Amino acid sequence: MPPHGQPHGHMYAPPQSPIGYGPAFGYAYGGGWAPARADGALLDYPVHGAPLPPICCKCGTRHGLKTRMQSIVWVNPLAWLGALGGLLPLAVMIAFMQKRIQVMLPICPTCDSRWTQGTVLRWLSFLAPFVLAPVFGAFVGLFVQSDDAFALALLVGFVLLILLPILTVKLVSEPRAITAKRIDDHRALLKGVHADLLRSL
Repeated sequence: MPPHGQPHGHMYAPPQSPIGYGPAFGYAYGGGWAPARADGALLDYPVHGAPLPPICCKCGTRHGLKTRMQSIVWVNPLAWLGALGGLLPLAVMIAFMQKRIQVMLPICPTCDSRWTQGTVLRWLSFLAPFVLAPVFGAFVGLFVQSDDAFALALLVGFVLLILLPILTVKLVSEPRAITAKRIDDHRALLKGVHADLLRSL
């Protein structure tokens, strides 16, 4: 039961020492704790966790922060070679060649909301082509009484299926989130972290 007046599970309050996280939250090198650190514009973060300073990870504000527990996934680029064999080989290679970490991030409510909205838009961008293509085909069919309308709808759907998710992820979703450049068995290189947080490490 949290003390009176102290919100539970909302405000970001990093421990005063990495030891405060316990054995499950800190990767040890030779018995010493491996902290999070800046690597240029990237956050070098131990996969088992480390405390971060109370600075919004996206905008740099220090006020009104909360915690976002986020699962971040990195897929080895070689996994995309599975696409040469079709969707099933691609899905299998992605499943076996991905790494995932859980990160407890300090974030302000505005950036947290923008991150969630970007995630929702990303998933909608994968579904939208299956709705937009038939609607477009039906609209064209009102003016073109032939199989051309159906063929055109298929073409539009195929183009949207490829371009819409890519553009949404790159222009909307990724800029609002923190993503992984690489994850190995010990550390993760995360991009999209605000410079003020990196400078404070």
